Amino acid sequence: MEYEVTISQTNTGLQSNADATLVLVKSDEYKKYNYVVAADNYDQAVKDKKILKNAIDKAKRTRIDFENKILDEWAPIKDTLMKAEKIVEGYKDALDAGVKTVDEQTKEEKRKKIHSYYIENLNELQIPFDKVLDTKWLNKSCKQKQWQEGVIKKIADYELEYSLLERSDVEDKELLKSIFMDVWDRMESFAIYDAQMAAKKRAEDLRKKKEEQLKKVPPITTCGVHNDIPSMPIKKDKAVNKMVCIKGSQANYDKVLNYAVELGLSWEEL
Repeated sequence: MEYEVTISQTNTGLQSNADATLVLVKSDEYKKYNYVVAADNYDQAVKDKKILKNAIDKAKRTRIDFENKILDEWAPIKDTLMKAEKIVEGYKDALDAGVKTVDEQTKEEKRKKIHSYYIENLNELQIPFDKVLDTKWLNKSCKQKQWQEGVIKKIADYELEYSLLERSDVEDKELLKSIFMDVWDRMESFAIYDAQMAAKKRAEDLRKKKEEQLKKVPPITTCGVHNDIPSMPIKKDKAVNKMVCIKGSQANYDKVLNYAVELGLSWEEL
């Protein structure tokens, strides 16, 4: 049986021998071409290769010609359909933009109503509107009673949080309250407050430590000799009498003098 592809278009749809062709090439009739080429069958292999090449080339041409024919017929139909789709898409997009515009206008009007109600119910604690507003209240599905109750609850919740700060046992309540009015979250306020107070304490401890260190430096008289330096035995060694110039900060200079005392040296400022 020859390997030959047929494709046609009928009133009932596409007709082809594709299934039969696949069965054919899997049968023994074509499996005979599946052999190892050697010197003794070389000439036959050349002939068989030509047979197969001609068969596959013919089958490919049949398939490609049909595809091109179908595509040529389909292209203008596709173009017309896409034009229709584009027109409908334009109508849909225009309606979508209009719906969104009306939705935004409706939400803005509702936002103003909620803001007015928020102002009416706001007490001494000046809670920002954006901390009270829940954007879900702007949806059409949210009724007036629901968002009114929500506003009252939000304000009450913040006032309760603030009152708990008033009753808290902290060193600097004003600082804590000012932090709360920045972040509007009690637990976060305590965390920030603790961090700031810890930093303040570290700075104070460091300042005191430096002051204590300065107090330990012996005072220097106008002639440059320490008055309260305890007498220390000077090691018997070759005596020296040299003039030196010391440059640097006062603190480092004081350290040098202390170390000199420990070594048993004496000095005079000129």
